[in-house]
Amino acid sequence: MKRVFILSLSATVLLGTASIGAAATVTNVSARAVCGGIYANTDSGTGPVQVTQAANTQDCVSFASARAGGGFVGVSAATQGQVDGETGGGSSSAVAGALATFDIFFVTPASYTSGLINVSANFFYTGLMNAGPHTLDTGNLTATASYNGFFELRGNVSNLTIASDKINFGETERKTVQNGTDGPAVILEPSVVAVTNYLMIDPTYGARVTMNLQAFAETAYDATALSSATANFYNSLSFAKSGPVFNLPEGFSAFSTDGSIVDNVWIDPRIPVGPAPVPLPASFLLLLTGGLAVRFAGKRRT
Repeated sequence: MKRVFILSLSATVLLGTASIGAAATVTNVSARAVCGGIYANTDSGTGPVQVTQAANTQDCVSFASARAGGGFVGVSAATQGQVDGETGGGSSSAVAGALATFDIFFVTPASYTSGLINVSANFFYTGLMNAGPHTLDTGNLTATASYNGFFELRGNVSNLTIASDKINFGETERKTVQNGTDGPAVILEPSVVAVTNYLMIDPTYGARVTMNLQAFAETAYDATALSSATANFYNSLSFAKSGPVFNLPEGFSAFSTDGSIVDNVWIDPRIPVGPAPVPLPASFLLLLTGGLAVRFAGKRRT
């Protein structure tokens, strides 16, 4: 069963004296992996942060990772479980979350004196999900993979009023298999460039963007099932990778130190400069969905 949603919520809120550009960037990431135990880790700060957790027992393995940096957040959750006929059923899960808030500053043309302008923001997300039996087993299982998140643009209409537009999105894939009669479900999300609604704001106050992303994977299985679930959005939610970040009137531009925006163009800080970086968790996901099958298969033959 699959559930997909994309929802836009716009609002203008009357506040006390407020300025969008007054606070520093905030990042917060967390990861939890459950497989015969619970492992949890969180981190927060004003710059790039990343956390990773893994749980591994004889019968299952789980992995969760989350990161946030200049203009992006990313999460990944994967789990695989199998038990032999002597120990009955089991379950495993992984969850990861990332949130970041970026302050935006506008440069106005010489002809601008005062007043409101139309502003909207372009952003990007993509990912891979799968849930179901790892092989054509004869057992029973339920595997679930999901992601959800939002992208929010906020700006001042005046020193008392803030306008905002939030785009919510997400998807859930759940597979229930009886006697191994249904194969794995795989969803490859296309690369999606989305745009917020236009807001009428005062550019002298700047703006603020918040990105939030969650990934979840869970399996429950009986004594003869080999199941897995993956929600990999580690290279996912960010400002638009090409073209302008903000749709602005002619002559206006946008900058963000923490958001890695220069003259209204996002400079992806994840692109390596110099020596090749350490491999990202995709290598673990390959191990999870491939190599472990060999180990479990060998175990079941003994």
